[in-house]
Amino acid sequence: MPKLKAVLPLGLILLLVASIILLPFFIKIKSISCQSQYGPCSNDLNQKLDSYKGKSLREVKKGITRALKNDSTISQFSFQLKFPATLKIDLIEDKALFALVKAGESNFFLVNKDGTVIKIVTETNLPRVILEATPPNVGEKLSSENIFALKIVYDLWSLYQIKEGAISQNFLTIMHTTGIKVIFPLEGDKDLLIGSLQLILSRLNAGIKDSKINVSIIDLRFKNPVLK
Repeated sequence: MPKLKAVLPLGLILLLVASIILLPFFIKIKSISCQSQYGPCSNDLNQKLDSYKGKSLREVKKGITRALKNDSTISQFSFQLKFPATLKIDLIEDKALFALVKAGESNFFLVNKDGTVIKIVTETNLPRVILEATPPNVGEKLSSENIFALKIVYDLWSLYQIKEGAISQNFLTIMHTTGIKVIFPLEGDKDLLIGSLQLILSRLNAGIKDSKINVSIIDLRFKNPVLK
């Protein structure tokens, strides 16, 4: 009798372990829900997830894990099984802040805050920089010069709703809303450059009231900005 009492708990433990191991093979997923920090997942992603319906929990988790790890726009994800047959997916999307585009082409290479290309799209409202060369591929990081230019344009977008700049011959060119062309270097103190532009524009606006000032170019590549 004492031996039987000792064997029963061991048998229950083995049964529980076997259930945990085998359960994923027998549960068939009938519904998949997906949510990111921004709300419901995109239609494209939901369509991909729906293709796993009807498969075992093990197959679904294995397949979706592989798909999400290969998606550069997703940084983290987790699964939650809701009985009897619903799998809930929570994920954290990597947000794009900027865009790059090659001159004359229509594909936008979306870039995150770390300067890594995370997606290629045909339309975007993000501030962008036009390049002479093809941008890096998805998953690749930009050069420090390109990142610097994107951050400049991002700040100008916030300040003046200037959405676009272009890199050529190792400098960044933007057109201010006043019609003035502004030239930036591709390195240096970003805040100092933006502050210098604000100060120059402020003085130009003040000077216009008293005299005729005709400035078409502000060149910030030098220690002392050049006005033409």
